[in-house]
Amino acid sequence: MFRNYTKLSVSLHDGINVVYGDNGAGKSNFLEGISLFAPGKGLREENIKNFLFQEKEHFRLSTSVEGPLGLTRLVAFSEDTLSQNSYTPLSNSENSKQKIQRLFLRDGQPMRRIQNIVADIRQVWIGTYIERLIGGNNQQKRKFLDRMIAFFYPTYNTHITRYEKLLRMRLHCLYNPHNYHNTWLTSIERQIAENAVAIAATRCEFVDKFNRESKIFQHNGALGHILPRLKIMLDGFVENSLQECSASDTEDMFMAYLSQHRDAHKYSNRMDRGIHLSVIDFFNCDKNMLASLTSTGEKKILGIALAFIQLHLMRQLSYNYMPILLFDEVSAHLDKNHRFLVFEELKRLNVQAILTATQRETFEELNNDALFFHCHNARITPEY
Repeated sequence: MFRNYTKLSVSLHDGINVVYGDNGAGKSNFLEGISLFAPGKGLREENIKNFLFQEKEHFRLSTSVEGPLGLTRLVAFSEDTLSQNSYTPLSNSENSKQKIQRLFLRDGQPMRRIQNIVADIRQVWIGTYIERLIGGNNQQKRKFLDRMIAFFYPTYNTHITRYEKLLRMRLHCLYNPHNYHNTWLTSIERQIAENAVAIAATRCEFVDKFNRESKIFQHNGALGHILPRLKIMLDGFVENSLQECSASDTEDMFMAYLSQHRDAHKYSNRMDRGIHLSVIDFFNCDKNMLASLTSTGEKKILGIALAFIQLHLMRQLSYNYMPILLFDEVSAHLDKNHRFLVFEELKRLNVQAILTATQRETFEELNNDALFFHCHNARITPEY
């Protein structure tokens, strides 16, 4: 059970899959279910409670995937955190009062780290939300960047989790100075600095690779020629320091900042520097302007460029192991020429893709190259 689905079993083609049907039939819910086999909150960044079917208390999803580690069966399901079981909750981003957690099994065994799922299944998502993301607030863009990075650097989320936990521990120490020795607080600040530098260094490395690949993509292939060149801009205290100083010096600098501003952080309950405040922006190089200032249609096109650059990067950095592409209601916003070139690029990359739209005619160029499914009232039926 998941969202509006009580039960569903679908066998997908290893190439391009098309799911079409009326609004509200369950197309996006189907893609969202697949997207939950990845770090984060899924395609639409929803609270886990919204995944439940009507008044039911739990959801359960399962899939069989063939990746670098061979054929693997993965299960994602929800469970009350108060129930007695041996499983370890993997979604630590939820509020501590949340009674429902998402858990994973891999070949029947509990997964201790959600990051490990990346070894079995990698995904690239793009949907109708993309224009809101590109024009959205900095926190949304930062989370999106971090999720992209996690697919290339499996230990990246571990540093993020540690960093956030250490910030909470430090604040608790500041509020209770009599309960903690200064040496303990200094040790926490040292670990904060070490994890911050590790995160910032990985961000800088990834952004540099992304921007170089974006430039290459624009000059290679017909699709790259018609899509705008996209650039990621990264601005942060730690990231900027790494451009001028060594990692060791940056750690010392950030640790000194933490030590010198303890009182200010205690009374304000926040820091004004850190990798959790870094500014992320997308830039349209062809128009020489921030992507957030472009039109809604241009944001959708930039989102497509963003997805394909990720695909090309994954092909280079993942030993030709291609991810699954989830393309939710995007094709309908393209003109016929753009759609044709997008479909041709998908075929050239030999990627497993799942595309959705309301009208079958949107994909007429794929009549001989895709497996079509009709979605109606939470049922997905293949057309053979």
